[in-house]
Amino acid sequence: EEDTTLADDAFSARVYQEIANTIRPKSITMEVDFPSNNPDGKLPILDMKVWVENSQVLFLFYQKPMASRALVSPRSAITTRETKNILLEEGSRRLRACSPGLPWATKAAVLTNFSIQMMDSGHKEGFRDMVISRVVAKYLNSLERHNRGLQPLYRTRDEREAAWSEAGGRPDKSDWFWKSGA
Repeated sequence: EEDTTLADDAFSARVYQEIANTIRPKSITMEVDFPSNNPDGKLPILDMKVWVENSQVLFLFYQKPMASRALVSPRSAITTRETKNILLEEGSRRLRACSPGLPWATKAAVLTNFSIQMMDSGHKEGFRDMVISRVVAKYLNSLERHNRGLQPLYRTRDEREAAWSEAGGRPDKSDWFWKSGA
């Protein structure tokens, strides 16, 4: 009778938890989370929130409340070029953690939050604008290449290794001094 009042995902999670707790009952107690347990109906998993809509699994970048909001500082010993590259990859990672079919307003909110974090870390407006515009351009280029069937948006390790092999091998820093003519 108690089970009939639970949401379907809550009931399933409880069953899985009961089964998992029988594996090592004296040393491991499992915890569960499920979409209806969260106010927005989305399940946080690592750096994404996941949900099902119209029989399709969708996902969105998510940053846990306890995660540090600090990014690479412009005052660090890291060069401006490397700082730019680090932030470009971080912004790209955040966009890749969003379903391609989500509206741009949703993705823009992710990038706005990223820009605010860059501002809080001490980056000037022009630098932030440049990083965000390059993140968007890189993402749109990747999305177009994916839609044309040239390169998958999400590649496996094997696919990345194959791409490196085609390009002449994996990037390697062990011989950097030979390339400069030393």
